[in-house]
Amino acid sequence: MNKRKIIFIIILICILIGVFVLIFVSKKNQQNALVSQNAKKKWDLKVWIVWDDKDKFSDFIWEFKKTYKDYSSSKIDVESFPNYEEYMNSLALSFVTWNVPDVFVLNNNEKSIFTTKIGLIPNTIINTNDFRKRFKWIFPDELIINTWTWEKVTEFVSWVPIWYETLGVFYRRWFLKSKDFLKWASLSSAVSDIKTQYPEFIPIWIWNWSSVYWVSDIITSFFVWNNIFGIDNLWNGNSLDTVKSALLSYLMYWDTTFYNSYNSKFSELKSTWENNLDLFSSWTVLSVIWYPRMIEKIDEKWYQPNFLLADAFPMFGLAKDEKTLINYNYFVVNKDTKNSKLAYSLLQYMLSEKWARDYLKKFTYYLPSMLSLESEKLNENIYPWYNIKLGDFYKKDRIYTSFDKWNKAIYDREIVPILDDEKKYWDLFEAFRTSLLCRVKKLTDFENLWEDCYKK
Repeated sequence: MNKRKIIFIIILICILIGVFVLIFVSKKNQQNALVSQNAKKKWDLKVWIVWDDKDKFSDFIWEFKKTYKDYSSSKIDVESFPNYEEYMNSLALSFVTWNVPDVFVLNNNEKSIFTTKIGLIPNTIINTNDFRKRFKWIFPDELIINTWTWEKVTEFVSWVPIWYETLGVFYRRWFLKSKDFLKWASLSSAVSDIKTQYPEFIPIWIWNWSSVYWVSDIITSFFVWNNIFGIDNLWNGNSLDTVKSALLSYLMYWDTTFYNSYNSKFSELKSTWENNLDLFSSWTVLSVIWYPRMIEKIDEKWYQPNFLLADAFPMFGLAKDEKTLINYNYFVVNKDTKNSKLAYSLLQYMLSEKWARDYLKKFTYYLPSMLSLESEKLNENIYPWYNIKLGDFYKKDRIYTSFDKWNKAIYDREIVPILDDEKKYWDLFEAFRTSLLCRVKKLTDFENLWEDCYKK
């Protein structure tokens, strides 16, 4: 081998060694950067919530750390999701990727697939008898569970509530009055009078559903009023006539030839990608329905404060027999959390009157789950510059109840287009219910995995 070839081979070897060294150094730097990044993101506790403002909730975490001195230097990360379906998808993914939050929330109106992931709260932390005395009756009934052994039955609080909400009506004063919303009969009379005197207005907008902001719980309320308390309960113990009655209760308002004339504006809303709140803010629609937190959306539309009032959703029958849907999220502890002491201490703090009061000062549109705060909070305004009190949405003689949607995200999304079809709604609804139960059985019980849940 001549000298030139030897020199070339040596140079080539040096180049290859250099390349390997550069690759090794680059990977090492990437690993160090990743370790450093993970170190910066290391948390002692991770909390996930939905709907509520992240910054406001973080304020409560600081208050907790000031109260519980042992955790004053703990790192607690808060993440908030504006959309419940996105939240549930992320929560499911977190269990798959082993990146589960230590404390998270679930909703009362579904049979959660995450129930088996929840840690029971020891009686030494939250006493069940104390819980019964301090909270509205519906919360002990729904949130206390029993475990059985051969020797005894033990009670546990498994979930912690801070707030709840009920449906109400926001309306424009002058044209509508509080007495118009006592019952559906009085509302129907007011609608008739308004359309006779002021045909340019639409008195109340709950139809078409795809143009109604947050629609699914309105139809759910009609089920509850008919003593139907779950999607699996729609046929069991209830005649088909009762179910159809619940679905038809609101249809009397939809036709353009009838007094309310919803459809006269529906095509306009579809073409402009607007909803009933847009028509409400322009005074074309005189009233809209949803939870008190709708006030934030109304305010974004620049509704004039001195013209806005609110009241509880109308009843169908006697107050003592009236069933009213409630909605709330409750806090749970991941049973596999690495920091259970901190997690349970946080839940214990949530059950203190101080925490609840501070929380409700930030989120003024929520009703308190704690009895001691009820009279105090009902007299407070839900928003600074509107003359609407929290008590406007509350009637103490009503029976408050949850509704089991089985899967809230699917139910809320898929029930909407069904209710826009006044001719085929019944067939579509039956197919929807069958499909939903099929899919939930697969998710929760791994039953009939081979079955096509979408077959016609």
